[in-house]
Amino acid sequence: MVKPNGKSWQARHSKGNGVQNKASASQSDRHHNHHPPSSNGGKRGKEKVTHHLDAKLSASKEVFARRIAFAPGKTERWLQPGALPKGAIVCNPAAAAKAAAAAAATTAGLETSGAGPAVDGIPEPGRALHNRERIQLGWKTSGTPAGAGLRNIGNTCFLNSVLQCLTYTAPLFHTLDESNHIAHCQTSGFCVMCEVIRHMKLAIARPRKVETPTVIVHKLKKIAKHFKPGRQEDAHEFMRYLVDGVHEVCLRGFEKKDIHTQRTTRVYSVFGGYLRNTITCTRCEHESVTYDATLDLNLDIGKCPTLQKALRKFTAREKLTHDNSYKCDGCQHKVKAIKQLTIHRAPAVLSIQLKRFDLMGGWGGKINKFVEYPEVLDLKPYMSGQLQHSHTYELTSVLVHSGFSVHSGHYFCYVKAPNKLWHRMDDSSVGTAKLATVLKQQAYILTYTRRDPLVPTRAPQAVAAAAAAPAKQPKSQEKNSRPLAVAVEAVVVKPPHTPKRERASASVLDTVASAADDSDGEDDAKPVAAAAVAV
Repeated sequence: MVKPNGKSWQARHSKGNGVQNKASASQSDRHHNHHPPSSNGGKRGKEKVTHHLDAKLSASKEVFARRIAFAPGKTERWLQPGALPKGAIVCNPAAAAKAAAAAAATTAGLETSGAGPAVDGIPEPGRALHNRERIQLGWKTSGTPAGAGLRNIGNTCFLNSVLQCLTYTAPLFHTLDESNHIAHCQTSGFCVMCEVIRHMKLAIARPRKVETPTVIVHKLKKIAKHFKPGRQEDAHEFMRYLVDGVHEVCLRGFEKKDIHTQRTTRVYSVFGGYLRNTITCTRCEHESVTYDATLDLNLDIGKCPTLQKALRKFTAREKLTHDNSYKCDGCQHKVKAIKQLTIHRAPAVLSIQLKRFDLMGGWGGKINKFVEYPEVLDLKPYMSGQLQHSHTYELTSVLVHSGFSVHSGHYFCYVKAPNKLWHRMDDSSVGTAKLATVLKQQAYILTYTRRDPLVPTRAPQAVAAAAAAPAKQPKSQEKNSRPLAVAVEAVVVKPPHTPKRERASASVLDTVASAADDSDGEDDAKPVAAAAVAV
């Protein structure tokens, strides 16, 4: 039995015993403060304290006889170093590890979800709208030749070249085709996803023909409000608005889902990846890590003669000093720091924009120089961590701008058809091209498709735990059961070994912890916690 120490012991139990405890506490204070113990007084004091404790435990029988409901905790304070009582033991380490990983992801600036952390540190979505690991990377019919050319109906070469590059991106073509979206679309009026699917299927099925993307051209302002039909626009900007438009259609009905669920659409399954942004304090060596979702890479090409050097520049360590100093979360000082971006989760299709235009200056000037790029790209040197899997990509399209300004010039592209032959697609003109010619262009947008299967991002035990998790209790049932206490922490703990005279109170804790284990069933499926009296 724990020896009481006056007011503090009674304060911990005052909530369970109401006003009677307050009166007892007041009497105890008067006894200890105004009657120093004597030989007889000490004996009477012991008898009074023993009687008082017996009364307390007797009153507690009603408390502990009632059902105690346990629920997953919503705070992570028990996961912090030094937060647990000295000598405390975690009773459900599997649940604790799961909660600690989720807390670490939250620290990294991410919104956690109920499905648990992924193997690469990025939290899993509450629901996957599309399984990225089932993406068809290659063409299903390898002998199909290049399809139709596209008619230019007034400065639409930027639009034509983007549509051709997207059409011959096999993972996108198959993913959208398999969606069966057109048959189930409930949009009244223009639907950008329906039109993109119709166009791709029509264009690739009509070799040596010329098609006109009339609907997309006429509905250009539906895709981007600031675009004007008949005016030359930036091809990369149009590609981003078009792809984003398809993504928004895929997201209809799921707009209120968590951010990680929103990043599991068919578009993100094809183009989506994550960048890891690490800032290291040079004073205390504290690391701040965040993950940013991305659909493409935008690379500076100044002083970069090759694509590989542009990628090395993109992932190089950058010093933050002087006016650009960093406020460290660890030491709370404004310090010099080292910042580095790396590719953390690689996409199925890697879209790269080589930044040739000065759009911020207003004049739209262009960097007219050749930047060498390979047919096969190894992305591994530019990724974070020690990777066990290959990340090899193969060039599938090259979009080119010919001219000196973003406001003028001409766009055309080279695409690799399903029959593995390269073709130059220049509006209505379609012709074969040699690989050597393809690799000598002043490329503006490069598209690489992954050769290797996509790496699983979710731990197998997380999948099993999510499947085994019990169904949530209906609210009406929760209301009628009127539980005495609801747990508020994420980890079940028990205190260190207690002396013999303290085991009576410790047995109360064991009863509560045992009830927690019985209510859980499977530790990995649903972590529970002891009520506040247990700690």
